[in-house]
Amino acid sequence: MWPLTVIEVLAVSAFALSGAWRGREKGLDLFGVVMLAMICAFGGGWMRDLLLARGIPVTLREGWYLPLAAGAGAAGLLFFRERTGRLGLAVNVLDAIGLGLYSASAAALGLDAGLPLLSVSLLAVVTGAGGGAMRDLIVNDIPFVFHREIYATCAILGALTVAGLRALDAPPSIQLGMGAAVATTLRFLAIRKNWNLPRAGTG
Repeated sequence: MWPLTVIEVLAVSAFALSGAWRGREKGLDLFGVVMLAMICAFGGGWMRDLLLARGIPVTLREGWYLPLAAGAGAAGLLFFRERTGRLGLAVNVLDAIGLGLYSASAAALGLDAGLPLLSVSLLAVVTGAGGGAMRDLIVNDIPFVFHREIYATCAILGALTVAGLRALDAPPSIQLGMGAAVATTLRFLAIRKNWNLPRAGTG
């Protein structure tokens, strides 16, 4: 299904840039930056494919995904030379885009597999947040999904949008596009408005 392939390509590219720029922000060498870009780009999709028992993840079966992620990561280093706090903002923006795209694709595949709506929502969170969580853990940060601006909530609402549009028999491209747009837009708003869920007390 071509809309799903387009979503996958855009998600891989966005998360690869996000990973590369996080690596640059943390002072990693070139190898570290490219590896972080690839882990961030593929982590969520690998989790999704494993949970859905789809066999070898598509990003490993199709030979062009690996150079796509590596190339996006390298391009990020070449074309983004800003060293101030704007680098962190750029990571957040790309992370929001990747979250929306991967959440929508996960919801569509979960619905295709006949999963109940709650499971589809959980799959969207795991897929949308998986790559970023791996990235953050590698560079010794707490993953966004656990503490920042209703991250998981955005993925869930994006997944519910896909499910709702499918129930209305909307075309697949509309389902995926609107699901990704809802999750990404909410994430942008959460960053801008500093929306957060209540935090657990520290005692």
